[in-house]
Amino acid sequence: GEFLVLVTYSIALVWAGYYSQAGPAYSPLVWALSIPIGFAVFSLITITQFPDLEADRKAGKHSLVILLGVKKTLSIVSLAVSLSMLSVMVFLLTGFIPVWPGVLSLLCLPLVYRLLKLIFRHEEEDISLYIKLSQGTLILTLWLGLAPALGLMLDRWLRMRG
Repeated sequence: GEFLVLVTYSIALVWAGYYSQAGPAYSPLVWALSIPIGFAVFSLITITQFPDLEADRKAGKHSLVILLGVKKTLSIVSLAVSLSMLSVMVFLLTGFIPVWPGVLSLLCLPLVYRLLKLIFRHEEEDISLYIKLSQGTLILTLWLGLAPALGLMLDRWLRMRG
């Protein structure tokens, strides 16, 4: 389910929004803007399953945290969080996204650092860790959805003025 959420809540939503506004045209920008969101939303949906681990196990669910265990799943979450920022950097440096959407997206680098620090330096795996990780990945997901839109508007506004 986590991978389905990655696709539907990022790539599919961004493409649907693009299609509804621009029609059936192709743009690599759509991919470049949706991939970082996908990694962030994957992190968020995965982290939110940790508090329900025992109940989900008893119910016979097969989430990543049940299939792989807490440590391996936290490693996958840290990878996804890192890839959200790395993909922004790659797309910015290769020109797939304009400067302003990239720069605004990169403003959450301190948040990503904090999330990775929480994952790798946690003392115990208790509910407070998962609450902090859930809050952080939610903010990351929201910002990676909002920042590119603000950046594209700013980019267009600056081009109109200049």
